[in-house]
Amino acid sequence: MINKSEYEKAYLELYELIKRLPLKDRIKIPNDFIEFLKDNMNSNYTFEYDESKNLLDQDIMVETKALLVQLYKKYLAKPEEKEFWNKYNIECMKKNQNKIQKNNN
Repeated sequence: MINKSEYEKAYLELYELIKRLPLKDRIKIPNDFIEFLKDNMNSNYTFEYDESKNLLDQDIMVETKALLVQLYKKYLAKPEEKEFWNKYNIECMKKNQNKIQKNNN
């Protein structure tokens, strides 16, 4: 089950990570998505970006990592990378459907 308070923290972490992306990447992310993060993040939660680490080495929540992957797939990936992720998602859905069918028989 999704824990709303954990995602509110993850929204703040993701927002802080986005602020540190290069401008060429930040402009690919729609303003309404940024506004969604701002409106739904837990502003009482403290996240400290470690300037000595790169973005992928930050100590972030699992929920933030999941959101970061989705953000990348949707807005930052090159067309050929998007095609790869779309095929990957289809394969995952097929595997899940097969598992469900086996469990129901």
